[in-house]
Amino acid sequence: MKKTALLLILLLIVLFEVACEKQITQNNELPKESVWEKVKEVGSLDIRALKVMDNVLYAAGMGSNSEAIFRTFDGLKWDRINLPDSANFSSGVWALTVKDGDIFVAPSYSYNKPIYKIEKNGTVVPVSPPVPIEISDLETIDDKIIIAPNGASQYELGVLDMSGRLEMFKDSLALNPTSGECYRRNGISPIAVSKILKDRFGNDILLGRYLGQFITRFNTSLGFQCFSFKGLSNEERMSGVMDLAWSSDTLLAATFSCVKMLVGNEWKVYNSYLPIKENQISTASSIAVNDNRVFVATSSDGVLESNSGVWKELNNGLPKYSNGFYPGVSNIVCFNGKLFIGYGTNKYPPVGLSGLYQYKITK
Repeated sequence: MKKTALLLILLLIVLFEVACEKQITQNNELPKESVWEKVKEVGSLDIRALKVMDNVLYAAGMGSNSEAIFRTFDGLKWDRINLPDSANFSSGVWALTVKDGDIFVAPSYSYNKPIYKIEKNGTVVPVSPPVPIEISDLETIDDKIIIAPNGASQYELGVLDMSGRLEMFKDSLALNPTSGECYRRNGISPIAVSKILKDRFGNDILLGRYLGQFITRFNTSLGFQCFSFKGLSNEERMSGVMDLAWSSDTLLAATFSCVKMLVGNEWKVYNSYLPIKENQISTASSIAVNDNRVFVATSSDGVLESNSGVWKELNNGLPKYSNGFYPGVSNIVCFNGKLFIGYGTNKYPPVGLSGLYQYKITK
């Protein structure tokens, strides 16, 4: 009887040790936190365009390495598409889009320069007359290329069809400073667009606006149309939108202090307000969505992920100031299981930081 009890005790001890060893092994197999790494092939490019189109990631910009567009099909190997050695491309590229495998680009300092097409065989040809605006973004929507202006002194938006016909549209929408309502006035309003996005619930185009209008609708038949301001404070309306994105069928807008989401016809704060550090409030500058996980690039908090009502930092390996803040990140995209961020002067003043960084997404 005593021997049986002793054997039972020894068996329990062995089972406990095996269970502990298994638990330790499982804990050791937990995924480690990823680290941001600079994409060496892109170098110190001042990133102005960072887009995923037709399952390909493109990066282009100004400064070092601006004589080329960079492209990857898998997030690992990068191709270099050299730009013509001409005055129009002497400072690089400000915006690009893709249609049927051809790349359409707006040269930097684009005022009165044409849009160019880089064909599959590498030939570069102009496909439009000179465009009378400085360009912030190009987007292919339905068989047309939408050409967005980038500054407060710009007063037209362009639409280019595939035959080379360019049509320019003026905006007459304005905000009532007292009521905050949008109305159409006699005269024209400045246009500064941060993002062009196709509306999933109709044929309109949504324009994220840097100043004043927050978002406007646009189509070639009716021109510019008012969009919902419900739920926005005057400060939020005037702060404008830095980026737009869809998370499933929910529209997200990056703006001062938070990401806004459109619920029905009303704007609400998505997840929670961005963290406040030493009384400094950050701005959400760009949004990336991967399988309904939302990642945000910011003006001073690096990169954040929404996590059960709070924002989780994903900043391991990112450049950081001595005061604990991070340089502003202009662009973020998800591609092939990774996050890619671009440092560029299109949203933040030059701080000596440029280039493209990558981060493996873990569960």
